[in-house]
Parts: sequence; structure tokens; C-alpha cells
Amino acid sequence: MKQDKLYWHNAFTEALKAEFKESRNILNFTDEYMLSKESLKIDMVIEKDKNARVHKNIGEIFKGHNLFEFKSETDY
Repeated sequence: MKQDKLYWHNAFTEALKAEFKESRNILNFTDEYMLSKESLKIDMVIEKDKNARVHKNIGEIFKGHNLFEFKSETDY
């Protein structure tokens, strides 16, 4: 029996937004950002003001633009 493909993108982006909910006022979230004119997309871009501080472990190393891409174990 063939299994339907699981669309994980919404869950991934919502989990990122939930992780940084305390910093939502200083972060700008962009889902499926187009990297070029072709169909090359990044899952999420999180932009931050250069002087703002994100109080999460990973947020401590955030720069102005932060790219997030999720790959399953079967993706390449």
C-alpha cells in the first residue's frame, strides 16, 4: 500500500515561529523565500535588526538574515 507524501513544511515553519515567540517583535519571518528566478527556495528566512538581541541559544548567533532549510532523511 502506497503512503501519501507528508507535507512537513507548515509544521517546520510554525515550530520555528513558536521557538522564537518571545522575540517576535524584533524578528521578521518569511516562509519559502525565493533564492532565484528558478524554483530554488529556502524554507524560511528570519531577519533581525542588527542591534536587537534574541535570547535563545541559537538566537545568540543570529545575524541580519538567517536561512533555515529542513531536509528529511530521504532528501538530498
